[in-house]
Amino acid sequence: MSISAGKAYDGCLACKALWEPLPADAPPDVDGSPQPFRKACDNCAFRRGSPERSDEDGWEGMLIGMAGRESAFYCHKGVPLSQPGDGYVAANGENPGFRYPLMADGKSHDLSRLRVCAGFIAWWKGLTRGRGPIPGLSPAP
Repeated sequence: MSISAGKAYDGCLACKALWEPLPADAPPDVDGSPQPFRKACDNCAFRRGSPERSDEDGWEGMLIGMAGRESAFYCHKGVPLSQPGDGYVAANGENPGFRYPLMADGKSHDLSRLRVCAGFIAWWKGLTRGRGPIPGLSPAP
């Protein structure tokens, strides 16, 4: 993955990881669980004109798959970037460019450490007309 010129990143000198910074108004974690942002990020896959949506068939297929499985889409902000040669392979066997946290088995994502995408939440609410639970979010107490 190439790093975009002029783009600001946060990082760790010890492990040499880089990630897109969280928005200044990011909500705090609750019981160690990242909370969704209030609005979609500036480079959210769900925003109009995003590169992810340029492949209309692939994008529509992904949405249909998520709706059918009632599965969530997770935000990439704050997730370390995968670097060439780092050996990271995601749970689905691919390298998406981000080092999403894995469970100890190394075969599945640790969903408790992932933030549900605000753009996805808005899309899901539109799809379901605001009825029912949102995948990836705990039901309100």
